[in-house]
Amino acid sequence: MTGLPKQFFNITFLPPGEFSQRTFAGAEYQIIGADDVGNLVGEAGNGTVYLLDTAEGAEHPMVYLARDRKTLAAAVRLYRRHRGMAMAAALLSALFRRGGDNEEEQARKEAAGLREKLSALDPEMLRDEFTFWSPLLEEIEWGMI
Repeated sequence: MTGLPKQFFNITFLPPGEFSQRTFAGAEYQIIGADDVGNLVGEAGNGTVYLLDTAEGAEHPMVYLARDRKTLAAAVRLYRRHRGMAMAAALLSALFRRGGDNEEEQARKEAAGLREKLSALDPEMLRDEFTFWSPLLEEIEWGMI
């Protein structure tokens, strides 16, 4: 069992043991999920998990998610736990610190903390700006999510 959730953001994962095979960019993938715009979550033969952009002429057709399903499941749990704790801390800070605007600093700290934890889990998750996790951390840092 991989521990993948039923859903993460706009991605819906198939139940454990359910998958389909698909050739993408000349390689075989086990399709273990899909997002709401038709992209697929595919597991390569070596276990690496990618978001496969099915749009014609996609600039980045394969977006790195994790080195394997188990690592992806751990990253999702880590993300959810970290986000929940950060949101609770922000609420407490807002309740007890009146007039101080430190939301930007909190967002940067949250992104940095999560970046550190994800990097310890799988450094490839943040190797460049074209992984799944890199733009997600930027959105946290900029207060977009």
